[in-house]
Amino acid sequence: MPVCLGLAAANGNLTARAHQIEALLAKYGVTVFDWTANTLCGLVELGDALDCVLELHSQASVFGIMPGIALHASPYERLGHRAIGAGITRTHHVAKAARAGEILMTEEYTAAFSFPPEAKAQPLGKHMLTDLAPPTTLYRLQHPGLKEQSFPPLRSLSYYPNNLRAQSTPFVGRRQELNEIVTRLRNPDTRLLTLTGPGGIGKTRLAMQVAAEMTHEFPHGVFLIPCETLASVAFLPSAIEAAMRLPTSGRMDPRTQLLNQLQRRTALLVLDNYESLLPDITLLVDIIKTTPKVKILLTTRESLNLAAEQIYPLGGLRYPHSQSHEEVNNFENFDAVELFFLTALRTDQLFAVTESTRDAVIAICEYLEGLPLGLELAGTAISVLSCYEIANKMAQGLRFLEAVHLPPRHRSVHAAFELTWQQLSPSEQSTFARCTVFHGSFSATAAQEVADVQPETLETLVRKSMLVQMPGQRYKFHPLLHLFAAEQLSLIPGLAATLQERHSRYFLTHLAHQSAELWGQQQRTAQETLAESLDDIRAAWTKALNCQSAAMLREALPGLLRFFTNLPKSCASTCPESRRSIRYANSH
Repeated sequence: MPVCLGLAAANGNLTARAHQIEALLAKYGVTVFDWTANTLCGLVELGDALDCVLELHSQASVFGIMPGIALHASPYERLGHRAIGAGITRTHHVAKAARAGEILMTEEYTAAFSFPPEAKAQPLGKHMLTDLAPPTTLYRLQHPGLKEQSFPPLRSLSYYPNNLRAQSTPFVGRRQELNEIVTRLRNPDTRLLTLTGPGGIGKTRLAMQVAAEMTHEFPHGVFLIPCETLASVAFLPSAIEAAMRLPTSGRMDPRTQLLNQLQRRTALLVLDNYESLLPDITLLVDIIKTTPKVKILLTTRESLNLAAEQIYPLGGLRYPHSQSHEEVNNFENFDAVELFFLTALRTDQLFAVTESTRDAVIAICEYLEGLPLGLELAGTAISVLSCYEIANKMAQGLRFLEAVHLPPRHRSVHAAFELTWQQLSPSEQSTFARCTVFHGSFSATAAQEVADVQPETLETLVRKSMLVQMPGQRYKFHPLLHLFAAEQLSLIPGLAATLQERHSRYFLTHLAHQSAELWGQQQRTAQETLAESLDDIRAAWTKALNCQSAAMLREALPGLLRFFTNLPKSCASTCPESRRSIRYANSH
């Protein structure tokens, strides 16, 4: 198995020493293929890797820089002349986690290599790294030839406060955008930075990557707060407190309590999909005015028109233009091509971009204007269509989707949605549309009971990028896909109303059944179970209230009371709909 060798310099520029470093690496047959300002990655034979890194370490004083070093055994993919893949991305981030002069090794490398007697692999435990891949076990090389044997803790996410979750796919491209946003956030004058752009452009994933890269710069942590499921800004203080795990008290107004606690903290708040809470920006104004060391990174489809706001408009991934001979010849260096290729490869392990398919791949990327969500959806169609068929359908067969009532930036993503929709079976289409009855993430059981969908169909939709699988076997829509699916549901007369009624009955019955558990030994488990469906419980309760379903409300009332009693007071106090609902149920 090939070995990826990575170097990272936290406080120096590797490219300034490129000639010296590459000359040394060439002695051991290292193929260097990926440089950034502060990182390097190359391929080396398994038997040469250890000797190479030991000489790199010993020659560091000659280079005038002491980098962190990583060794990782992993397969990789070839895209044109480039070597790419999750293994190479991982090597970069393992090297970035290393301290100056530290040599880190992954579990895959230590399993593949037979260490000589004088060398040892010191286990360091599992670590979440800045690539946001699932946690991995790391080892530190111990060897008599190393000058330094003791180091501070790794620069891994495991050592810094955060609530970032592992992602199922690697972050692709966006190096320029990432560097620019990080630079802006490091500026003391930057308090609020807004990433703007249409749905599907990749704002959330980029914001998460920025947060991951900056965890070590905020002593009190970086925290992601999804805003799309919040009914109003009134719920935002409790959402921030929950993400940061702040202590709460019912004796103080939630907003005041949050601001008081943030005054003493240096933290980065990532408020995702804030457009769902617009036009209310009062809490943001208060945070900026009263908490001098808290910064906000916000994603939204529209700017806030706030004086302190710095706007960073986000476009599509870089893609080659078919009119440019130079760009066509270097197509593998464009982020959009890489994302389409990696997505297609997950769908079809034998997929490759050849000279005969290159023009079609470029046409797909160009038609979608590098839109990440569109590229991912188009990539999943490789299982049933060739690259040329995908390109032809996008360019010719779906013109009707470019409706005049849609803004220009949304037309291409709707084309991708429609293309994927047409490739679904009738059962998959029905499932996709019916699941829009849910307001947040939902379980397979709820989908089966409410919408008559089968778990295996949900799994198929996950594979086709129409649904996202969450921890705990739960599912959710991308917001734009939810809107698209809801449009399909509206074409079936009466079905939406029927599903909404079943949805309300299911969640209120579920709440009633959990009532006993909320008072018993399984209180915490029951509370967590209900909290996962809080958005749907609210919607179900509101539906029953509007329909004056007094019997259902009375049955679920004990569970509702206990559930909100167990919540932090700051959350319960921002639930005006619960108080109105309780008064109605008690009066009937």
